[in-house]
Amino acid sequence: MLRRDRQLRTQIYQLKDAALFALGLWLAHWLRFHTPEELFLWRFEAIAPFDKFVWLYLIIIPGVPLVLESLGFYQRPIFASRRETAWQLFKGCVLATVGVILVMFLFKTELARGVIVLFGFVSFGLVFLTEELLRLAYKSRFGELQLRKRVILVGAREDTGRMREDLRHREMENMEVLAEFDVNETSTTELVRLLHETSANYVIINAKHTYFGKVEKAIHACEIEGVEAWLVADFFKTH
Repeated sequence: MLRRDRQLRTQIYQLKDAALFALGLWLAHWLRFHTPEELFLWRFEAIAPFDKFVWLYLIIIPGVPLVLESLGFYQRPIFASRRETAWQLFKGCVLATVGVILVMFLFKTELARGVIVLFGFVSFGLVFLTEELLRLAYKSRFGELQLRKRVILVGAREDTGRMREDLRHREMENMEVLAEFDVNETSTTELVRLLHETSANYVIINAKHTYFGKVEKAIHACEIEGVEAWLVADFFKTH
């Protein structure tokens, strides 16, 4: 379930970026089309109307999300550094621009390539601006609530109780303990059901008094559900 939620969120971001790149092409053409024929020492030739460029959307809209995906743009942490975001986005814009120019060359299309170069810069600005707005939204009170770590404690009964007390004493405001799960006495099927019921996004596993096989099954269940699992012990019971 949580894995599906992540996939859906990624798809929404991909649609958003595809739309922004499509808008970037239109804005780039509009800026170039309305540029005076003479500007300072430069002389610009007239370009074709935008309807001659529309077919490029067949390349840009499906292609741009794939390029950004290949660069790991959608796997970044939510609060990735601006430098990392800008660098990955810059590479994506360069690849998208070069790709469109190559397609125009292959089809022997006589369109102003300056519009495509400007499209890369404009698209970079649009997407980076939305990333900054999302960063501000996530840092708001509502965003913090959405990013709160909803945790299930897994391990032997005495270990999960001790972990809960430890977390309470540490006063970790961004972490909410939803439930405790004794993996020694209950099957991992019940853990999966609990993950679904609580919509937990983290599992903390204490293996101090837990058999290795039980821990392994719990971690595997978390991987299938797309839930991050943290292991907090340095040894296991093996029999």
